Amino acid sequence: MAMVCLNLVIFGPAPLWILYIPFILQHVGIAVVLQKNLRNRPRIFYALSTTNALGLLWILVILWMGKPEMLISAILTELFAWAAVEFWFDRDQHYGIGLITTAIGLVTWSMVFPGALLTYHFWPGMSVNPEFWNIPKFCTAFGMILMVLDEDKHAARSFTEEYRLLFETNPHPLWIFDVRTLEILSVNQAALDKHGYAREEFLQLRLPDLIDPSVVAEYIGEVDIAHPKSNHASRHVCKDGRILPMDITAHDITFKGRPCRFVLAIDVTEREVLHQKLVQQERHDALTGLPNRLFFQERLAESVAHAVKAEETLAIICLKIDRFKRLNNTYGPNIGDRCLRQIAGLLSSRLRSDDILARTSGNEFSIVLCGLRNAAATKRVTDDLMTLFSQVLVVGGHNLEISASIGIAVCPDDGTAAVPLWRGAESALRHAQEMGGGRITWLGPELSSVSEQEVELESYMRSQLKDGGFYLVYQPLYRLDGAVHSCEALLRLNHPKYGSISPARFIPLAEESGLIVPLGDWVIEEVCRQLREWTARGMRLVPIALNVSSLQLIGGGFADHVMRTLRRFEIDPIWISLELTESAAMLDLEEISKQIEYLSAQGIRLSIDDFGTGYSSLSRLYQLPFSMLKVDRSFTQRLCNQDGTDSIVRAIIAMAKTFNMQVVAEGVEFEEQIRSLRELNCDYLQGFLLSRPVEPKLIPSLVEGIHPILSLDGSLGSRIPAAGSNQATCAVSDIRHTVTP
Repeated sequence: MAMVCLNLVIFGPAPLWILYIPFILQHVGIAVVLQKNLRNRPRIFYALSTTNALGLLWILVILWMGKPEMLISAILTELFAWAAVEFWFDRDQHYGIGLITTAIGLVTWSMVFPGALLTYHFWPGMSVNPEFWNIPKFCTAFGMILMVLDEDKHAARSFTEEYRLLFETNPHPLWIFDVRTLEILSVNQAALDKHGYAREEFLQLRLPDLIDPSVVAEYIGEVDIAHPKSNHASRHVCKDGRILPMDITAHDITFKGRPCRFVLAIDVTEREVLHQKLVQQERHDALTGLPNRLFFQERLAESVAHAVKAEETLAIICLKIDRFKRLNNTYGPNIGDRCLRQIAGLLSSRLRSDDILARTSGNEFSIVLCGLRNAAATKRVTDDLMTLFSQVLVVGGHNLEISASIGIAVCPDDGTAAVPLWRGAESALRHAQEMGGGRITWLGPELSSVSEQEVELESYMRSQLKDGGFYLVYQPLYRLDGAVHSCEALLRLNHPKYGSISPARFIPLAEESGLIVPLGDWVIEEVCRQLREWTARGMRLVPIALNVSSLQLIGGGFADHVMRTLRRFEIDPIWISLELTESAAMLDLEEISKQIEYLSAQGIRLSIDDFGTGYSSLSRLYQLPFSMLKVDRSFTQRLCNQDGTDSIVRAIIAMAKTFNMQVVAEGVEFEEQIRSLRELNCDYLQGFLLSRPVEPKLIPSLVEGIHPILSLDGSLGSRIPAAGSNQATCAVSDIRHTVTP
């Protein structure tokens, strides 16, 4: 409305009575707005209402006098008066000389126009210097400058107070020290509470007095760095001598005119405790609390290096409980675990504080005897250990008679390298078990050579896993009508020095060294890749069986990895079958059961391999989702012998049928075995008589054909493939060992 009035005055001409209307409406509107919004602030309400009324009165007088040219001066006067009132009553402004000067300048400025008009009206001949009318402008400008300066000063005081409050009340320890003298100049209450000092005591300290002597040099070295790094780990000493782990962040500042450093400290005691727990769990066995295989290897390397340097004798003892799986299956895993814990305690009580005891596998313990004068001292210790196992062990109300096998390697007699010595002791242990168990075997030249070969083979296996030296062959499983039902993937490895390496040799080594998991992952990937290739060639697909190690299942995550791989290669789970050995399937572990049931629910078939060689619990077998049972080849081989295994195989097949499981007979090598297996209602056959393991390129022709021996309608005739073909006719003494992916 003010702009409308101003335009009417400037761009007239217009009758004077027209100007009354907008000016009156404008001031009435202002009065209404003031009444509505400022009634709760009476001082500014009355000041602005008075200004509004006086402005309207002056405008009406000007219009009555018939001098519209004076309206512009009136409008400007009114605006400056309004500005003066707004400044004076502004809640956000700090009352000071700047605000007073600005308000006076604006009021004076608003009076310039009526003052000049009155002067010209009453003293028209009077000469006034134009600069005189600019005094209010300078007063207003000077007042505003003073206001800015006053605001900065007030903000600085406010910031200083806020900073002080933030410093004093911060929950984290804070302090400031002089970078030249290392004197503590300021400290907050949190730092005093953490370190246990009174403020006067803390301010009398120098920085080195707070730091653990073991890290003082490193910490003081940080002071000389222009831009110290954040989150610098440090160890502080409290007044009572406690060590306090802290993370330190420092910044360069100027404090009281001195170059200083502002320090923020965070107490990380809880993090350190958690870290120690995680390290403990990573390096120690959860069941017994002893060092695990990884930690034992580290400590063994240190001990061997020390023994070689000090020219001392050191012995590595590998001890394994004989027939522990039978004990576990008979009494249950709870008694088995308690038995292992009790044995660990007994072994610890027989050793010196300098010796090392670790649980390096399920029922195997490894011991390092340090600082021996000669190997004879080792014999006294091992004899004492064997005496320990000759006693009855009472566990959970059960009297357990257990025995142990021991393998020993001595440094420097058997070598001076940690890993070969350990491998040698494990080779001696295996030899003791092969001899019937319950005995002690020392590493000799022959076993030492075997141990060296194992170390060499393990290194070769690691390299070949990276370089693609492993490969798969496939052995068909046949239905009784001669058609291929499925194939079993078998892992193979050739060595440039030792030739073809038997899986019976490199699979246990892979399990001991931890290679079995990445090796198994590779097998799953390779089988999926091969299935996709066969699909692209239009081959009739059959399920592929993979053998699984219990170590893969215990580790967790195996089932998820299998399903991710199948999805990546777009393979339907029905084309994959997983085979577990009987002993692995009977492990009563929640994680294994969970993964087995998950894989079965996804459509993957599960089989029990080498059945009859373990110690099965029928209730356990019934609970798990297995669809196939494979009779171990040792039973098939003696099936047709006089006083052979006919009754055993008959019982196994009958039991499997009771559980709605299909049966595979492994190791079929004679026609008579096929006749007997037909009569026993066996479902599938596998063996060298029908087909040796073959390269992937030969599988399509086998899958599309019918086996000539089995196609004779049960008569079996005398037609047998010639020697050298894929179907061997003679009994083979070769031990078939499947891959454990």
